[in-house]
Order: sequence, then structure tokens, then C-alpha cells
Amino acid sequence: MVLTSVLSRNPEAPWFVGSASLGFYVWVNAVLAFFNKGKWLVYIGWSFVLFWVLLTAIILFATLLSGISLLQLPEYQPLFAATFIFYSCGIVVCTIIRNVAKLMEIHY
Repeated sequence: MVLTSVLSRNPEAPWFVGSASLGFYVWVNAVLAFFNKGKWLVYIGWSFVLFWVLLTAIILFATLLSGISLLQLPEYQPLFAATFIFYSCGIVVCTIIRNVAKLMEIHY
């Protein structure tokens, strides 16, 4: 976000990079959650904590770098909400798939 705010004249550039990085985290987390062989609840707990830490850091740094708060950007508010909904649905779907695979004795 720092590099983008230096190279771009668009004040919304840090918000774009922040939302894209949060979306990337959600996608990678869904894939890693599916193949996680460790303790499921521990992984979900740390994943949830890291999601909120990353979201808070993105909002703080993007506000600091751009000088624009999230409340002044109505197009990014539903984007962050949709990212959270996708994150939640991804965790639920991974949980269902893992439990169905265990019931069917499928080793992935």
C-alpha cells in the first residue's frame, strides 16, 4: 500500500490494494483450510483472529496513507462486507466438505 500510494496519484489506490490483499487472504485461507490436517478449531480460531487483525491494519493504513476514511468511500464499504461474507461462507463450506469426506472415509 505504501508503494502504491507513492507511485499513484489516485488517493483511493491504498484502498484498492488493501481490499485486493484482503480478498487474496480469504481465497488462500479457504484453500489452506480445506487441506489442513491439524486441529480444525485451532486453525479456524487463528484464521479468524488474523482476518480481523489484517482488516484493522488495512483500514488504518489505507486511511493514514490516503487521507480518506472508509466512511467517505461508499463503494468500498460493501466490498469489505462482501469479503467478510465470503470468508464466513468459505469456512462453513470447508467444514461441511471436511465432515462429509470423513463420513465417506475419503482421504484427501
